[in-house]
Amino acid sequence: MIEIALLAIGILVVTLTLGVPLPWCFGTALMVMYFVGDVTMKGMVLWGFQQLGNPTLLAIPLFVLAGTIMSESGIAAALLRFVNSFIGHVRGGLGVVAAVSCAVIGAISGSGLTGISAIGPLLIPEMEKRGYPREYATALIANSSILGLLIPPSVSMILFGWVTDTSIAACFLATLGPGLLIMFNFSAVNLWMARKFNLVLDEKPTAREFTADITKRGIYAFPALLMPVMIL
Repeated sequence: MIEIALLAIGILVVTLTLGVPLPWCFGTALMVMYFVGDVTMKGMVLWGFQQLGNPTLLAIPLFVLAGTIMSESGIAAALLRFVNSFIGHVRGGLGVVAAVSCAVIGAISGSGLTGISAIGPLLIPEMEKRGYPREYATALIANSSILGLLIPPSVSMILFGWVTDTSIAACFLATLGPGLLIMFNFSAVNLWMARKFNLVLDEKPTAREFTADITKRGIYAFPALLMPVMIL
């Protein structure tokens, strides 16, 4: 049975790669399971309805809701300003802010798309104004958005654990380390490449100004920082 399922998945991947319309891709894969795997249509329908009642899937629309609330309420902007207060005066610091913010916001919403929709409209114009090439800023944020798929909680990991009957907690722990490592690598490469750009930097604050700025922005960013704890 596992061989038939792998064959159906392989056919699905190939047809999707060739650009076959979506209904035909899934229909072909199901027909393979029906004719080759001796799986009855009634059995597939009953299995599908049974899986739709799985409470694990409730996490997906709730993650979408959390991401929408975060984007529309200004929580993302508050988080971005808070991260920027630490490293905004360093050459290449705004790029580090982009990578870290995409990771945190992606973890809050469980999706990589939220990082683009929430951070992109805010940071890309700002990075361009500070001297970053627009294509560089766009590429950095687009690549950093994948961190939302790795750093838990993640919709992709929930779906993987549900389909493969794997522990959701184990899936989260398995991708946490690689996600943080990729975030660190993006930040390090950005700091190295930023030396080539003629950037406009913030003035280096005094110790008192630095502390006051972090305290003020930290109060506004506290709801965003609390959301991953609440979700987990």
